[in-house]
Amino acid sequence: VAGDRLDEVPSLAGDLWSEGSGVYGESRGAGLQIRGRKFEGALWSVLEAALMRDFLELLTPDVLPFVMHAFVTLDMRPPMAYVEKWRSMCLRHLDLLGLEVLNLCLFAEAKLAVNPQFEFRRLLIDEFFRKLRGVSAKDHTFFLYNVDMLTNSRPHSAMPRHHFKLPPKFWRTWLDRAVHHFTKTKDDFDSQALSNSMWALSNLTQRGLGPSFEDEQLLEGFVDCWCEEATRRIEHFTSQELANSLFAIGRMHIYITPDFMRAWKRAAVDKLPQFSIPELCQIGESLGRIDPKDEFLEEWEAVVTGQLHKFSPRALVNIIYPMMLIRGDSWFNEEVPFFQTWFEATAPRLREIRTQGIAMVIYALSKSRIKHVPVNFAHEWFAAATQKMDLFSPQGLMMCLHGVSYMSRVPVEKRFIQTWYATAMNVLLERGFKSNHLGSIMNSLRRLVDRREERSVVIPPRHFMRLFAEEYIAILHTQDHDAISKSAAVLKELGYHHEKAALLRRAESLFGYVRH
Repeated sequence: VAGDRLDEVPSLAGDLWSEGSGVYGESRGAGLQIRGRKFEGALWSVLEAALMRDFLELLTPDVLPFVMHAFVTLDMRPPMAYVEKWRSMCLRHLDLLGLEVLNLCLFAEAKLAVNPQFEFRRLLIDEFFRKLRGVSAKDHTFFLYNVDMLTNSRPHSAMPRHHFKLPPKFWRTWLDRAVHHFTKTKDDFDSQALSNSMWALSNLTQRGLGPSFEDEQLLEGFVDCWCEEATRRIEHFTSQELANSLFAIGRMHIYITPDFMRAWKRAAVDKLPQFSIPELCQIGESLGRIDPKDEFLEEWEAVVTGQLHKFSPRALVNIIYPMMLIRGDSWFNEEVPFFQTWFEATAPRLREIRTQGIAMVIYALSKSRIKHVPVNFAHEWFAAATQKMDLFSPQGLMMCLHGVSYMSRVPVEKRFIQTWYATAMNVLLERGFKSNHLGSIMNSLRRLVDRREERSVVIPPRHFMRLFAEEYIAILHTQDHDAISKSAAVLKELGYHHEKAALLRRAESLFGYVRH
């Protein structure tokens, strides 16, 4: 640029893209950061000069997206003026952009954290979809991965969910072409394409953008073909691809072939030491949903137990949910190695855990049938929960009381329960509890009242109980016969005869019985 050799700019753009692609193909950790910094000074000086000389105008439509792709793969964020120029030129040449180039545009736009433009993204997706029947197998799956990123709910890259709709017949066309590629061009698929397609399908389904009921037959055909091809290539899957694929399948609750599961477990056993901590959490949660009795989970649990002291506070919370799925249907001995190690690792870090994580921990332990929580862990949990009490959501308050009501070895700490009642009272005044929250709280109160040695501590204040009873009576139509009878007993036990009489009158109108 300084030497006025602008005819060489397209070649420079190609070199820049090659450098970015080489880095992207490697680890996206320290290596990326070091090489990104190495080129950053020179690239920005060229970029600033080029912006003044309109060097983007010299780029052909086929070269244009490679420049932006290079910047995002080098983890560099161009200035807004450059991004807007790039977008306007992409739209100007939209009809001329090939499928590979369109995919690179989608990828770069999804990765940009600079003023995301909804209309620009929609036009890119529509243009690619219009040309979908001519796309290769690899670009076909890469396209769905890009659509997933473009519709992600993270603020820096999100389209407003209520504004975004996929093109008409999107899934019918995409699934049909995917099955075509599976049956006609098998060698074009690799492990990354297989993993990314299932991951993107799962994410879009979670956001309400997945296939409809009308596409169910095509979806089943796609999953069958996917399982067959993934089984054939399973040995080439990385640990991340194995974890992501199973996690996506578990979230969608779809049928997968026994052959694929057997092949997946063989590959996963060999790679168990290579799985990262988030991947181990994903595998536990996935198998907890698919088959909580699977023998593979014993080996998984042993590996997890050995690494618990390396877990971050967030990971310590996340690993409890898989254990809840795996152990939730049977009484379990808390003295097994996993729980012993988990309590030791988590107790000193409880105050570092975020508010909802505090509630999730105690709720998951109760669901895992862990009644006898160690004293030191309980003390730290009560302190952390009391400190963060005013930050809990209504659901978080419900989960906390549910978990505490199942503790049997450790008394409920007075400061915690008093703070809980005061906070819950404010939620009741604002009518913030849903009917399922109120039902769960009533059950928790019943369990607490049954602990007679702690009555003086856990008994609810009269003003709280009166307001709670009024709210509970209003949602009786959502409760069953057994829940109502137990609730009446709790109110009688607490001496609230007026509320008990009102509850029974309401029950009579609902169920037509008086004696009960």
